[in-house]
Amino acid sequence: MSTLLPGLKKVGNRICNLLIVNINTLYPSTMTIDIALFPSLVSITLDAIQSKVTVLRDALKMIPVITSLQFCQIVYRVDGLYKEETEAAWRDIGRILSDEHLQSLKHVWTITYLLSVLPWDHVQSLKDLIMASICQASRSLRLRVIGVHHHPFKLIGGGNIVEM
Repeated sequence: MSTLLPGLKKVGNRICNLLIVNINTLYPSTMTIDIALFPSLVSITLDAIQSKVTVLRDALKMIPVITSLQFCQIVYRVDGLYKEETEAAWRDIGRILSDEHLQSLKHVWTITYLLSVLPWDHVQSLKDLIMASICQASRSLRLRVIGVHHHPFKLIGGGNIVEM
């Protein structure tokens, strides 16, 4: 099963040296993390059953080219998780973005959170949690949340959530 989103596939089709590293070969007992490396983009897609903050942090540190990138996107796929697991995933992302090593990179991060099977009121209920765990982690963070009703909202480093 491909973990690249349609938009990323289009990007990849225009770039010759697409490299996908499957971190699951290094962490076979956890979850699959596919990392696609582009000249100016790193896309990290997680098909998560349980959030594994240390695995993702280690995976990011394993990419030497990340220090030269201007853009890094994490596609965090947690479709179908229960509310408690979803909230835990957000807290993990907050801790990842607070990591001293990642903070020193000064990148703009975009996190796309796929909620294809979750009701929109669930998305709305996550706003306070997102504010608490994410916006304080990195002032350079950009966050996009994609919900079932196609009403994503963006969180920028200042802490404001606005409808896109």
